[in-house]
Amino acid sequence: MKKLLTLMLALAMCFALVACGTPATPTTSEEPVASTEPATEAAGGEETAAIGDWYDYADIFTTTLYGLSEAGEPVVFVMNDAEDFAVLAVVDPDTMESVSFVGEMTLSEDGLYTITDTTSELALTFSAEFYEDGSVALDMGDLGALAVMPCEQSEAFDLLNEIDASTTSVA
Repeated sequence: MKKLLTLMLALAMCFALVACGTPATPTTSEEPVASTEPATEAAGGEETAAIGDWYDYADIFTTTLYGLSEAGEPVVFVMNDAEDFAVLAVVDPDTMESVSFVGEMTLSEDGLYTITDTTSELALTFSAEFYEDGSVALDMGDLGALAVMPCEQSEAFDLLNEIDASTTSVA
């Protein structure tokens, strides 16, 4: 079962990478900073997507991207139109463990994004480079970098549902 899931995730990522091509020139660039320290305030505002089927949140998460980490791990990144609430999930296909941040997303004055998880209150800070083709490079400093490309909501939500059903969450 794990091999089948790993193969399905890998094929989905390969399809996305082939279909979307390679990134063009970046439109922004910032110095990367990573943080997994607990946030000082819990995220508020919108209902989290931690419970239930991800399709239940189709009206909230209108921007959907997926891709691979530098280590070849599947990544899903979804956010709302206001870019103030997001989900970032990464899966290790070898161990079937996942890490996700679901919650408020803020943009600092120096151009760094932070997602504060509503459950753990851990925060992930990263820089983002946006490309003309819609792809985004996320750099989390010492934690690594991710390349994500636009995808259909159904592709992102299917992968998030599969992550919830088939992986062990470690954060």
